[in-house]
Amino acid sequence: MNLAAGLALAKELSAKGKDDVRLHFTLGVLLASAKQYREAQVELEKANALQPETFEILYNLGQADLRGHDDSKAGVVLNRALKLKPDSAETLYLLAQVYVDQSRSVDALDPCRTAESYSRRIDRRHLLSGRATVVVIGNPICLASKLESGDAFAL
Repeated sequence: MNLAAGLALAKELSAKGKDDVRLHFTLGVLLASAKQYREAQVELEKANALQPETFEILYNLGQADLRGHDDSKAGVVLNRALKLKPDSAETLYLLAQVYVDQSRSVDALDPCRTAESYSRRIDRRHLLSGRATVVVIGNPICLASKLESGDAFAL
């Protein structure tokens, strides 16, 4: 079964099972995989309404919010996910991306550093270019540039 067929079946089942958290969650994940982020947000919000304190739902909803360019909502949702699983490097990476997208680069440094300390999949390649250091950590790229002042950082 290809993605399109899976989506069609999941949409049909989701319409019939309005109170089935698994159906809404599965459809939300499939829609996000198909880069249909707005539709994914709707289904994941339905799953979240039925089961509000589930890390997997919050993580995927936060990611769909981020990819759907709803940065402020993504930040709120990802922080809720981190309360349930504070050592999730992947969630911390997404939160850092939210901060970067909101032009809050300095705020993104702490989640990046914390994620690095939790992550077991760190690619420790450091590429130097002038005074800027690019650190490739897992999936996202955290770019930290030490400024002339000594302790200020910008992403």
